Amino acid sequence: MYKKHQTNVLFWLLLLAIVYVFSIAKDPTLGDSLPFTIQAYHGFTFESNATNHFLYTNFLALVYKILPFINPHFLFVGVSIFSGILSLFYLHKLLGLLDVSPKSSLMCVLIFGLSFTFWRQSIITEVYTFYLVFVILFLLNLFKFLKEKNIKHFYYLSFFFGVLFLIHIQTILFILLYIYFLFKNFGYLKKHIVYGGLITILLFSVLLIPVVLGYNSFISIFTDNAYQDSIFNFNIVTILKSSVKNLGFLIYNFIFFIVFIFWGLKNKNGIDYILIGIIPFLAFCIKHNISDIYVFHLVPYVFLLILLGRG
Repeated sequence: MYKKHQTNVLFWLLLLAIVYVFSIAKDPTLGDSLPFTIQAYHGFTFESNATNHFLYTNFLALVYKILPFINPHFLFVGVSIFSGILSLFYLHKLLGLLDVSPKSSLMCVLIFGLSFTFWRQSIITEVYTFYLVFVILFLLNLFKFLKEKNIKHFYYLSFFFGVLFLIHIQTILFILLYIYFLFKNFGYLKKHIVYGGLITILLFSVLLIPVVLGYNSFISIFTDNAYQDSIFNFNIVTILKSSVKNLGFLIYNFIFFIVFIFWGLKNKNGIDYILIGIIPFLAFCIKHNISDIYVFHLVPYVFLLILLGRG
C-alpha cells in the first residue's frame, strides 16, 4: 500500500514537472529573472548583499560551467523546476511526519504545486523554489527531532539553517523559531547546543568574506534601500492595504481550501512551533508592502499547508 502511494506521488510530481516545462517562456522574464540569468552566465560572483543570494547565484554559475552547451535561460529555469519538484517531494514527507494522512498529503502537494505563486516561481529563474527545498529540509529535521529525539537531526537542522542564510537573508525570520526550539529542548541539547550553533555560525560567516575583501558592506548583507523604506516606515493605512493584498493572494492561491486551515488549528501537536515559525513571515509580508510580495509567501504557505492537511 505504501509503495503504491509513493508511486502515485511520483506520478503526480512528474505531471507537475511536465506542466512547468510547458509553461517556460522562450526568453527570461523581466524583474530579477533577467539579472540572475545574465549574472550566472558571466560566472561566479562574490557579493553577499541582500539581493545577490550568494549560494543560489553561484550554484547557477557552477551548473552552467558544467553544462555550457545548454541555453542558459532554459538551464537556469530547469534548476527552478527541479527545485520546485524536490521541495514538493520533501513537503509530502514533512506532512506525513506531522500525521497528515497520505491522501491529504498528496492533495496538499497538488494544491501547492498548482497554486499561482508556486507555479510562477517554478518556471522562471528565481531563488525561491531553490530556497524552499532547504526550508523544508530544515523543518523536516526540526520536527523529526521533536518526534524521535535523535541528536543527529539537531545537527542536520543547524546545518540547513546555516545554508538558508547563504541563499536568502529572510532566514533571519527563522531565528525566533530556532531559539524557541533550543529553549524547549535544552534538556536534550545542552551538550550539543554550542556545536550545533557553531555549524550555523560558520556557514553564515561565509557571507562575511566578501565584506572583508571589500565587495560589499556589512549592512548590505541584511538590507537594501527598498527593504529599509518599506520595513522601517510605519503607516497604518499602508499596513491595512497590505493586509488586504496579502489576504487576496492567499485566497487566490488556495480558494475554498482555506477553511481547512482553521480546522487544522484544533490539532495541538506542534502547534506552538508552527505559529512561532509563521508569525514573523506573516508580519514581514504585511510590513514589506511591495507589488510582488507574493514571492515571500512560499515559506508561510508551508506552515499553512501543515494546518490545511491536518484540518
